[in-house]
Amino acid sequence: MNGSITIRSISRAASSSASRWRALSWCGKLLLADEPTGSLDADSGAGVIRLLFDLNREYGTTLVIVTHDESLAGRCGRMLRLAAGRIVA
Repeated sequence: MNGSITIRSISRAASSSASRWRALSWCGKLLLADEPTGSLDADSGAGVIRLLFDLNREYGTTLVIVTHDESLAGRCGRMLRLAAGRIVA
């Protein structure tokens, strides 16, 4: 990627979120994303998720995603489930 991440064809809200995540990625090695696609349409959400995983792969950023989306959770290297505030799996 030549040291830069491009944001293509995603909504204004997604672009704003992605820009904040990209800026934060330069500050450290941990990126927290709480329901990153919750208010986005499917195409915009896919763009944000691509960006998050690109940051993880390209820069070694540790990515912690909080989500109810099972398919998104399944793409992660490790999954922890919470129930009543406790880790159950």
